[in-house]
Amino acid sequence: MVRAGPSAPGWTARERAMLAAVDLLHHEQDLDDESWTALRAHLDEREAIELCMLACHYQMLATVIGTLRIAPDPPAGRGLLRRRRSPRRRSPEGHR
Repeated sequence: MVRAGPSAPGWTARERAMLAAVDLLHHEQDLDDESWTALRAHLDEREAIELCMLACHYQMLATVIGTLRIAPDPPAGRGLLRRRRSPRRRSPEGHR
């Protein structure tokens, strides 16, 4: 449903307004008055601001990750757990 966007069947009116707002923020980096009004019909001002902040934060994070060419983590269960080396023991004098 997410790939089909906010017009896909199955979304509630609240979910549709939120998805439309996030899509607009992603593509236009702005919300027009109509979209803000639609969002506010389902969220109070604080929630609407928080949704904007969250959507823009993820956009910023994705931009930084892409710019720095950070490789994605491997899928779960594939090399995530590595055997840790036992900590070095200190000699009685405190030297390693």
